[in-house]
Amino acid sequence: RGYTVHYHFIGDRSQEAALAAEIAAADARWPAQAEAQVTFAYSEEAAAQGESVYNQNCFPCHGMQMEGGIGPSFVDSEWIHGGQAADIVRTIREGVLDKGMVAWQGILNPEQINNVASYVIRRHSEATGRPIEEILLPPSDVGAEGAP
Repeated sequence: RGYTVHYHFIGDRSQEAALAAEIAAADARWPAQAEAQVTFAYSEEAAAQGESVYNQNCFPCHGMQMEGGIGPSFVDSEWIHGGQAADIVRTIREGVLDKGMVAWQGILNPEQINNVASYVIRRHSEATGRPIEEILLPPSDVGAEGAP
């Protein structure tokens, strides 16, 4: 009884205060970095590095050959959430929670998101013949079907 009174009232200590102090100390030691808003940049090097990110995180839902399964296929011409590079990056970052896809921002770093998006774009282009240059166009520059 004396401990409870001292700890919570006289000593002005609580679990919440201890946690807040630990968080403040961690923030001081490792300053929080704002989520980098890396501009998407496609490259063959990024696509090559993105293959391992895909194989570690994406294949359970999208398939080893990107043929789809729980999640949609990336090797056909149908895109549910937009088939332009900006759409693909946005979908990876923000996820599609109502369809069960987590938001990968905060799990994957911006470089990994760039790389896996590049890999998806390259594989989609190889499978469909759609030029990478076309996929890289801003969504506002393409028609409703995803082609200029």
